[in-house]
Amino acid sequence: MRGLGAVFATVALLTCAGAALGQGLDPNAIPARVVGVFESSAGPVIILEAVGRQAYLPVWVADREATVARDYLAGQRQPRPLTHDLLLNVITSLGARVTQVFVSDLRDRTFIGRIDVFQGGLVRQIDARTSDAVCIALGARVPVFIMAHVLAQAGMTRGQLAQQGIVLPP
Repeated sequence: MRGLGAVFATVALLTCAGAALGQGLDPNAIPARVVGVFESSAGPVIILEAVGRQAYLPVWVADREATVARDYLAGQRQPRPLTHDLLLNVITSLGARVTQVFVSDLRDRTFIGRIDVFQGGLVRQIDARTSDAVCIALGARVPVFIMAHVLAQAGMTRGQLAQQGIVLPP
């Protein structure tokens, strides 16, 4: 039930918390695209590419998030909603929509994610695990952004990824 409790906590945050954002996007937010989900010796990893740069952000994920991300990338849905689908369904049923997600920070070697949700004229910022935020972005088909300081601290080149055993398609 822990997973379902987290969903209800997120819904409570969605409906009760949050503040309006100023107009425009933070100039330190770098657009990213999900290259894919790859296997590595350390487990599954979602690779984000900073658009227009030769920089990549590897986000190691659990098997469940890897499967969800692969399904979303392939345009496949499970017959019954999984947790990420459930969360998107709840957001939509409350008259809200996900607008974008961020890899917003890096603390103690852990990426911090954020999901922006628009509801009632306000954009609410929801704290999230980065793996969940990326899966939500894929499911909602919204943009992903990496904050510049996160990319500067943890970004990798193709060569560095290859040294980790992760070979990207050309």
